[in-house]
Amino acid sequence: MRYNYKNGVQKKRSKKPIIFISMLVLGFLYGGVTYSAPQIAPLLASADQTAQYLLSTKPAEDSTRLYIPRLNINSDISDITSNERSSEGGILDLSAPRYTLGLTPMETIAKSPLFRVSEVKSGDDVYLDHAGKRYAYKVTDTSSDTGEQLTIKACGRECSDSDMVIRAEPVGSVVWSDGKPSLRSL
Repeated sequence: MRYNYKNGVQKKRSKKPIIFISMLVLGFLYGGVTYSAPQIAPLLASADQTAQYLLSTKPAEDSTRLYIPRLNINSDISDITSNERSSEGGILDLSAPRYTLGLTPMETIAKSPLFRVSEVKSGDDVYLDHAGKRYAYKVTDTSSDTGEQLTIKACGRECSDSDMVIRAEPVGSVVWSDGKPSLRSL
């Protein structure tokens, strides 16, 4: 308590409500940033970051990565559903949730590799690293699921027939010589 000669004895106000409201506002802000992280991610990276990475990095033996340079997508997809049915051992069927919320914004981005898949257009290049080899594909308008095609399916919580499906035909594989990548056509 404090004594003021004009107002008399005054009780000290508690700072708990202010702290509680501040924490609540900060929590909502953090949740909003985490929720919208996949939408914000393209604004944080340079437009050609994925293309530069593809030119400067060889595929790793122990990971599976998906690259879509036009959308600046460079995602580790080792833990998503895949089906190998290629004569060369490449993954041709990929299914993953379009959006998965994580505890942090970066975890949300990492768990949502196919968030922007609806922006893929016919003619876009798609690269897939698998078992130490990089496969190159070109997105087509074809609706059949035959032959050596890459099929990417972006699902909701569970995959269904109404989910977006992208199909891409193989162009070749990327080989490295003298430290530089080049495309070997099929």
